[in-house]
Amino acid sequence: MPKTYLPKANDELAALLKRKAKLEEKIQQAQARNKEQERLTEEKRKNLAGGIFLDFMAANPSDDLARRLAELLNQHLTRPLDRALFPALVNSKTVHHDNQPSVEKS
Repeated sequence: MPKTYLPKANDELAALLKRKAKLEEKIQQAQARNKEQERLTEEKRKNLAGGIFLDFMAANPSDDLARRLAELLNQHLTRPLDRALFPALVNSKTVHHDNQPSVEKS
């Protein structure tokens, strides 16, 4: 009777599939960590740049760059709650935006 290697092959295949599943899980975890780190890095970059711009605007309110930055805030801050965070910088009377009513500033 010939030797049968089927049980050993099945055991080896099962072990490899189990190892593959563990590796795939580790890969997904590593990808999630990388994505979170990229998000945190981008958030930190924005916070640092924003802080620099706000400090510059406060120290140099009549500078052309400070005025242009204030214009950008006026153009891009469309939600009243967002605009309320910049009362001294965002000072336009009425802002019109597509699909939104006018926002009156006092």
